[in-house]
Amino acid sequence: AVGELIKQIQHGLSRKFLHESTFSRLVPLIRERREEEVVDYISFDYYDPFVGNIVRLPALADLRLGRVGLREWITQSLTTKWWDWKALPRGLRFFVERYAQEYPQLPILIAENGMAERRCHPGEQCTLRTDQQSRSYFIRQHVGEVQKLKAEGYPLVGYFHWSLTDNYEWGTYDPRFGLFGINFESPDLARIPRDEGGDIPWEAYAEMIVKDKAS
Repeated sequence: AVGELIKQIQHGLSRKFLHESTFSRLVPLIRERREEEVVDYISFDYYDPFVGNIVRLPALADLRLGRVGLREWITQSLTTKWWDWKALPRGLRFFVERYAQEYPQLPILIAENGMAERRCHPGEQCTLRTDQQSRSYFIRQHVGEVQKLKAEGYPLVGYFHWSLTDNYEWGTYDPRFGLFGINFESPDLARIPRDEGGDIPWEAYAEMIVKDKAS
């Protein structure tokens, strides 16, 4: 019952905030001065498109005994973690189509798009992602959507996957975004070519680049 209530709240928030009129006000300067060359291109980051996913109930999986206290667990767990973000490749189409319609004279750049896995520390049992999705699958789905949009004639000039290697993300190393992992415990910060689940995402990304060049 609680889960269903949370779902209804999420859907309500999404309907309230993800309205087309919201995005038509993102860059009012362009609308007011569209005859002047004040902007070179439209750029946006794309991750979880559902506003309702921002808040959640604390999960027992986030309570790391000996590392996270009860108060910290409650406060930090109220916001959705990176590895809980939902993936929706077709959401890219919504934004690209919207911006292309609103600003037909400007090219479009997807500045960031990626997914996180949870870094599992030695001796811990943890779930990499709640949806069990691999990074290779994510890349093929999202880059594939970008390639479809390009083939349909939308003015896409670039796509950047976030990120090449793992990074320090908002105060923690726990989310793993990199095509290559990093062992932050090693003196030379050794690169790891596989995700913790055994996936090899950089191969999938290279495959999609080759496919794009051939098209």
